[in-house]
Amino acid sequence: MADKKARPFETLAIKCLPKKNNTIFKLDDTNQEWFHPLDDAICWNELWIYGVPDSWRDNRDKISEIDYLDATLIGKITGCHIINYVLMEFNFDLKNINFNGDIGLEVLCNYLEGNENTDIDDSFDNYYYLKEFHIEKKFEGMGYEVEILEQLPLIIMRELCAYPELAICYFAMEQKELERMLSSPKRKTKSKTYQNKPLYKSFESAGFTEAGSSGWLYTVNELNSDIDEELSTLYTEVQEQLYNDLFKTLFSADDEGTEDEDDDDWDLYF
Repeated sequence: MADKKARPFETLAIKCLPKKNNTIFKLDDTNQEWFHPLDDAICWNELWIYGVPDSWRDNRDKISEIDYLDATLIGKITGCHIINYVLMEFNFDLKNINFNGDIGLEVLCNYLEGNENTDIDDSFDNYYYLKEFHIEKKFEGMGYEVEILEQLPLIIMRELCAYPELAICYFAMEQKELERMLSSPKRKTKSKTYQNKPLYKSFESAGFTEAGSSGWLYTVNELNSDIDEELSTLYTEVQEQLYNDLFKTLFSADDEGTEDEDDDDWDLYF
């Protein structure tokens, strides 16, 4: 890693741009036909990374309401957040989602579905398919790559609400390998020709692991790993209740008017 003193910025700001179409629905549409999990349980997005000047550090308003036209672009991440928990609630699997013509996403989902009982499979609540990671040339080799990747799970959780369990996956080999693997997801890559070898090293330094000889680098982040066990259990119960209430509201017309026995306890948590 380069000497930190040589870096022009020691504070970064992230601007998240979800690449979703506008939500349009009719007020009298009681069937919620405008919502479908195979389209809406995935979210393409861009994470724009900017350097924050030292003079802004003590000015929280300046940072939170940053004028990105005056900031310095460090790099950009393009990816796709997959909410697998929602897919499982509707009895869909990863191979059913709308890939929007992206070969990498299709190969990843096929790979995850075909590798049960391994370190990385289709059992996680959330996935993030990291399609591209670009650092501006003048900032390469300064150590930004590793430190951004180390913080990426929490960045994704904060920006995209990917709680509580998140697996991030990145295909490190040449893109032509994806086309070859599309017909046979379990095949090993033919060579160790990386898209970007220095970037591959950054992924390794940030704790990413290659899944066998698949070419997929991954890391798994569990938000609750450092939280007291009792608090962790409480958090999980609250999250499950939130999801259950959501699905009841949207898709169970017969449940209208049903009271939640635990309603009196919610103020204790929020």
